[in-house]
Amino acid sequence: TPPNTTPRAMASTQLCVILHANGLCKDVWTPFAEDLAKHLGVKATASDVQLAGRPEAFALRLGRHLQLLLVDLLGHGAAPALELRGADTDWMQFASYLDELIADFLREMHEQPSEILAVGHSLGG
Repeated sequence: TPPNTTPRAMASTQLCVILHANGLCKDVWTPFAEDLAKHLGVKATASDVQLAGRPEAFALRLGRHLQLLLVDLLGHGAAPALELRGADTDWMQFASYLDELIADFLREMHEQPSEILAVGHSLGG
């Protein structure tokens, strides 16, 4: 248990990874995050947990118990390039990239989430 954190507080934290559609970037989800905060009656602020050297991800905290991780998918926004090889393109590189990025974020979190959710549109869904 991290210092000054009770197991109950840890168990109530949720992480929601938010993924955009093809041709867009993580910033398309900013209005959604703002509207969600209003709906929940909480303030959306930049999280104290950010991934240094990973501009393709940005975390927001909504209230005390919800972290949103907005992500640029490979080949979009600030993310690394997508390796295209025609019909031989390995589309699993998206999954590997997300696995690594989420694992990096979890290592940086002060509280481990009780639940990880993903929300996406088109390519991100």
